[in-house]
Amino acid sequence: MKEEHPIVIDDLTKDYGQGRGIFHVSFSLQRGECFGFLGPNGAGKSTTIRHLMGFCRPDSGKALLEGVEALRRPQVLSQVGYLPGEVSLPPNLTGKEFLIEQKMMHRVEDTGRLAYLVKAMGVDIHSRIKDLSLGMKRKLAICAAFFHDPDILVLDEPTSGLDPLMQDFFLDFVLKEKARGKTILLSSHIFNEVEHCSDRIGIIKDGEMMTILGRDQVLHDGRKKYRLLFSSEEEASAAQAALAASGFSALEKDEAARTYRIEEEERPAFLRRALDLSPRDIRIEKESLRELFLSYYKEDQEYRKL
Repeated sequence: MKEEHPIVIDDLTKDYGQGRGIFHVSFSLQRGECFGFLGPNGAGKSTTIRHLMGFCRPDSGKALLEGVEALRRPQVLSQVGYLPGEVSLPPNLTGKEFLIEQKMMHRVEDTGRLAYLVKAMGVDIHSRIKDLSLGMKRKLAICAAFFHDPDILVLDEPTSGLDPLMQDFFLDFVLKEKARGKTILLSSHIFNEVEHCSDRIGIIKDGEMMTILGRDQVLHDGRKKYRLLFSSEEEASAAQAALAASGFSALEKDEAARTYRIEEEERPAFLRRALDLSPRDIRIEKESLRELFLSYYKEDQEYRKL
């Protein structure tokens, strides 16, 4: 019987010192789910994935594939399609020779899926890998990750180096794989590809999980921005002071307008107080994934402006 959660990251910690590493990271994926793992370069995404794949030994916690640690039972990796963030392929082999090696390793005899991927992505399989562009190496690595039809896909910055048309093809292909019941961990710092594919989205910062959002939270619910418009800058400033006294801080100032980011549970109290101030208009804007993400990095952004 297959595990309900094919991927489990449980209180995973790897401390490299000086604040570097990952700290008490926890999340799990249900079968058939695509989990978007969102964070800037250096946030801890690849470190988490390397532990999941059995390339590193954690200080504490666990990273499980189908209920086991790849470090202890590497044979579980036969069920995984892995696309690393930094592609490193044998330089002196041709693309064809490399894929033949992969077929032998995975004991795959049916080459129909591989032939489809090579043709659809326009992969040069005749040149030596050392002579290929970064984008072509990435396409070759994608073929190697998907051709054996694995149940689990671990994709680390998968569209890096691909042109826009190939990015669109790849993301549509990932959606089709999800529709076939594949479990997908998609690590990225690109908002639109995470939104495009993911059922849930986890945001990591400085090696710590900040939040895990359901797709509906990003697309429908979650926080909203309220833009209050007044007849003058003086009215806007007075309203800002009154709202600040009630615990609501302005996100943006723009002449006779003020913008606030409001959590759903704060909304009734905020609106009651805002309406008492008689604004000329109130405009509601849904907060995008990008804005949600950047709210966790606000302190970093302000520091860089100093």
